[in-house]
Amino acid sequence: MRYNDAYRRPSRTRNWVSLVFSFFLALALVAEAALLIVHVGVFSEGGFLSVLDETYYQLVRTYVDDQCYYYTIPTGIKPEVARDLFTVEDVQYDVRQHILGTFAGSEYEPNTSTAEEELTERVNSFFTESGTKLSAETDEICSTYVSEIMGIYRDVVKMPGLGTIANIRNNYMKYSLIGSVAISLVIIVLSVTIIRLHHFPHRALRYLAYATGGAALMCFVVPFAIYQSGAYLGLNFTPQYFYHFGTSLVAHVLKLFMLAALVYLIVTIVLILVVGSLRGRSASHGGHHSH
Repeated sequence: MRYNDAYRRPSRTRNWVSLVFSFFLALALVAEAALLIVHVGVFSEGGFLSVLDETYYQLVRTYVDDQCYYYTIPTGIKPEVARDLFTVEDVQYDVRQHILGTFAGSEYEPNTSTAEEELTERVNSFFTESGTKLSAETDEICSTYVSEIMGIYRDVVKMPGLGTIANIRNNYMKYSLIGSVAISLVIIVLSVTIIRLHHFPHRALRYLAYATGGAALMCFVVPFAIYQSGAYLGLNFTPQYFYHFGTSLVAHVLKLFMLAALVYLIVTIVLILVVGSLRGRSASHGGHHSH
């Protein structure tokens, strides 16, 4: 009976042990959030493609035009011939299909037949307008030129380093589920341990609220500071469209961490409200027993 009374009373040692466990629980919650953010927000097909916005595709298209321009100048063909050959929609479709194909372990080859026909007509028109008679020689020049321009386009729509990203993704996807289950078990063990340390549920839940509150703080403070400072904008990626992808990806991850912080904050608020309600009931029952 005395032991039970001692168990019911607040204990400094029990409180310190609970605080330590709640700290480790907060770390486990942050780790779980990080695993989930990378799995769903970065390496899932939908998460990865969501980083690629209209600006990215526009920058890819501009880069294609620039590379075609630089290639065309030494040939003597009018550089404007290869301009605006591909639309933003063409670029978007081919970039996305290339990414999906690489993630699935297959090769994607863009269908450039329409662009080839268009460019062939433009080059022949240029020859005609410049007084050059169309012949087998001009056909060969045209064919080589069109082939090279299509090669430039196919190379540019392949995201730089995507093969490496896909390898990292495949390895991560293999082990992230195991890691997530392991961390979930740690979270359950720590939560149950904290609950079993206390006779009154509201005292135990208070330490769970400390953990979720701490996790919310950790998921918010550093990502928010990095996002606000814009430090990630100094990434040294080239060309411009890949720089845009890199900075967009970092911003995307930082926002997801802040979203995780919001989720943990809501859980914390709910726990605080439950603690208040249970404490009120406990005090009420205590009053009735004393009568």
